[in-house]
Amino acid sequence: PPIQYDTNAAPCPTCRQPLDLDPDSLVVNRELAAKLQELFSEDIQERKEEVDEEEKAYEEARELREERERMMQINPLQLMFDNEDEPDRRRILQRDLTLLTGMGFSAVESQKALFVCSGVHDEALNWLIQHQHHPDLTVPWNMAQLQEQMVLRNA
Repeated sequence: PPIQYDTNAAPCPTCRQPLDLDPDSLVVNRELAAKLQELFSEDIQERKEEVDEEEKAYEEARELREERERMMQINPLQLMFDNEDEPDRRRILQRDLTLLTGMGFSAVESQKALFVCSGVHDEALNWLIQHQHHPDLTVPWNMAQLQEQMVLRNA
């Protein structure tokens, strides 16, 4: 059924007579519409720019989240090294990682050693020497293995 309008609720503002008009048949005042468009065009443009910036930020955040999820599946330990909160700690870990890889150990081996030894370079080197013949040393840990190592390290 069509929408029913209460014509008694909206009298004419000038003569106070009830409006007996179908809202769908009203004529748009083009001058008023142009004036409103002119008055609000800057606000509309600003809002469009804000929306564009918000969409760009959302897209960047989504891409970052997808990359983190991908890294979490491939090598969660690398993600932990990359996301160390303290800049000095991150720099030291990166330096130690570079030293160990410079000695011929792979990045995965070096990350594991630094993780197990809480970032202590000398202990990590000893750990690598002791575990160098372990068959899974070069295989990145998955999330379950990393969590297991975290429990062992914190025990």
